[in-house]
Amino acid sequence: MTHALGRRSLLQTALLAALAVLIGLLAARHPSYALAIAGLGIVMLIAFMAPVTHLTILIALTTLVPYSVSGSYHFGGGGSGGGGIQISDVFLLAGLLRAVLVLPQLRLSRRQLVVVGLVVLACLFTLFEAWQGLRAGQPLSEVGAEFRGLAGGFGFALIVIAALAAPGANPRVLRALAVLGLALGLEGIAQWTLGASFGGDFGVRSGVSLTSSGTGQLQGGLFAFPVAVTIATAALASGRLRGW
Repeated sequence: MTHALGRRSLLQTALLAALAVLIGLLAARHPSYALAIAGLGIVMLIAFMAPVTHLTILIALTTLVPYSVSGSYHFGGGGSGGGGIQISDVFLLAGLLRAVLVLPQLRLSRRQLVVVGLVVLACLFTLFEAWQGLRAGQPLSEVGAEFRGLAGGFGFALIVIAALAAPGANPRVLRALAVLGLALGLEGIAQWTLGASFGGDFGVRSGVSLTSSGTGQLQGGLFAFPVAVTIATAALASGRLRGW
């Protein structure tokens, strides 16, 4: 047993050393590619070694980061907001990869199996719709943005199920959600009250299309606020709260 563990550690060390040498050689010729590979490796490491931390970062990237910021940093595509793979996409794909590898090894309840089956069907249907959009001549950036929103939103359930299977994950996920929820609310209040002084394009966006009145539109967690208000109101009106 000890010899087997020693050989495995030696093999892992050799593989890591070889990977480090390859990244170093790549950095000398193409620094941007080497940086992208190193970043991908870090994201994968977080996803598999710290799934709750990975889940928290993914939620923060998709709810707290303003559109103008998330659209400015991407791989491929056009300029700012011109499509491509965003940082949140890398975290999403890493989480989905872990879910694909972890979920078959878990003893899922009947309810969880139903959820997994429905999510897979929804993702397959979304993939079919993306293919239909490309066949109809729609721009790849627009099809990709819609596919990211739909398939990513459905697939997120698989990431959560796999993350909650880790030992002691439930209380840490609840604490992370509480912190993110408070941060989202504070960000919305700051955008609404401070306006343009909140940070230029990061504040309330005025002149939003398909709207007839109102001051503007909040960035980040746009569709989370109605849900948060409804749940908070229900909790306060339930009469079940004790203390803080």
